[in-house]
Amino acid sequence: MKKYILLTIAFLLCAFVMIAQNNTATITSFGDGNNATADQVGSLNLATVTETGNYNSDFVSQYGAEHQVTVEQFGNSNLASSDQYNGDFHRLTQTQIGDDNWVHTWQHDGSGDVGIQEQTGIGNWALLDQHGGDSHEGTQIQMGNFNRSDMFQIGFANIGVFTQMYGENNDAAGIQDGMSNMSTIMQQGDYNFARLNQYGDYNTGSITSYGFGHQGFITQTGGMNNAIITQSD
Repeated sequence: MKKYILLTIAFLLCAFVMIAQNNTATITSFGDGNNATADQVGSLNLATVTETGNYNSDFVSQYGAEHQVTVEQFGNSNLASSDQYNGDFHRLTQTQIGDDNWVHTWQHDGSGDVGIQEQTGIGNWALLDQHGGDSHEGTQIQMGNFNRSDMFQIGFANIGVFTQMYGENNDAAGIQDGMSNMSTIMQQGDYNFARLNQYGDYNTGSITSYGFGHQGFITQTGGMNNAIITQSD
């Protein structure tokens, strides 16, 4: 009887481990020369990758519990990569339509970070770095060619929205280091340049540019500051 009980316990433990580590990865490729890799360590992680076109690359790494990544690429020679390390419940969506676009996200430690990256055009670049806290929300949307967006979120519950549309060679970047900061960059046109950095808590900053060659700079240090820049031709 004792031997039977021990075997039963061992079986139940084995079944529990198998259930706890129930990761799921689905990769679908249409075209030639595409490359996709999903590396999952932990439990209940979900990765879905779809490639349509030629010579696209996808790299997904998930370490922790209940992370989710959805990647869709349509076109040629696009690269999408993501790293979800430690923590749990991170969410990420990456969409690229066009050619030679590059997108990457780090979601490290903490829990409940959300990232959305969408690029349409040629030669666009988007980097999102969320780490050291919980519940960040980062959104990067680019429509055009050769635009660049870099967003860094450290702390707790920061929100950033960078949008660059209908233009070329726009550049947006920002750092949020603190709690519950809100940053918004909207650039429409060509060769616009924006930097929005927040160090502290409950700050709000916005840069909006329409036209050609505008430059906007905001730096906020402390708490509950509000700054707005609007530029147009």
